[in-house]
Amino acid sequence: MKNMLTLIVLLSSWLTVYSQESYTETELKQKCDSIVEEANTLYRYETAAWNFTDMIFAKPGLIETIQNILTYHQGDSIKCVAIDKQSYCIYEATFLNESAPCSEVTTRRNLTEQEILLAKIKEKIRSELADHEKYPIYRYDNYPLNWDLIPFADGYKFYAISGVSKGRAIPFGNDYLFIANKEGEISFQTYSGGSYRTNADDCFSCSLAFEI
Repeated sequence: MKNMLTLIVLLSSWLTVYSQESYTETELKQKCDSIVEEANTLYRYETAAWNFTDMIFAKPGLIETIQNILTYHQGDSIKCVAIDKQSYCIYEATFLNESAPCSEVTTRRNLTEQEILLAKIKEKIRSELADHEKYPIYRYDNYPLNWDLIPFADGYKFYAISGVSKGRAIPFGNDYLFIANKEGEISFQTYSGGSYRTNADDCFSCSLAFEI
């Protein structure tokens, strides 16, 4: 799945790049490299979050106490944090290779400054997305949207990626990317059916779905 996701994202981005303006070979390589890197990051986020969710459901009664889940980079690892309604971390796991946690903590604790900021930005963007007339977001049966917040130099990229609720399915398409500034205000969005721009330079989208 990792290679397929990377390939689809790369090809879609390649078309977007060529349709907007021309680049030197070096510039184009840099953009393609950054696209592949971001695809790998998304894969790591998605896989870690998937496994973290399975770990939560394996603990009776835990899911009912969770208000929010954060997934973010921490060094070379991906950390997943479950947050309760009082804004405490009640369960966390850190993944090096995404398939199995290298650490698991069940002690209730305060959120770190980084986690507080990420939770605030995530909530800010989600509140903007509540305006369905301005941001029409579609969810299909058996393909729930997974939300990934990735910081970058100018702000945040907030992805909504179609997931699955059944096995042997690989969803591509109905994916969304929202770019927000450092205050969490959306400046750009793109999705598989088109795009809407207010103030941004780069984007990608992919639009393929099939089952195996």
